Amino acid sequence: VDVSNAIYGTGYDITLSSISATTYSSPVSRTVTTNVTTGERVGSAGILLSWNTPPNPNGRILSYVIKYKEVCPWMQTAYTRARAKPDSLEVLLTNLNPGTTYEIK
Repeated sequence: VDVSNAIYGTGYDITLSSISATTYSSPVSRTVTTNVTTGERVGSAGILLSWNTPPNPNGRILSYVIKYKEVCPWMQTAYTRARAKPDSLEVLLTNLNPGTTYEIK
């Protein structure tokens, strides 16, 4: 499911159920908090990601690691990694395939 108009840093309660031809599953509930990361498209093959410093880091931040992989039209099994220095709050991902959906962590 795609959700739009979510507010960054806000917690939401999500309840999911699945329906097949023969059965209806019990609902599963989770509470999720939206990320404080934003992305801005750069051309047809890039995205500029930016974020805020975590409010309560667990120690000194040495670097930020960004992992991404294609999920549609083909599901990649391995993530590509990019690093950002601790004083940088953005990273530019390039060489992405136009018209492809990515999972970015």
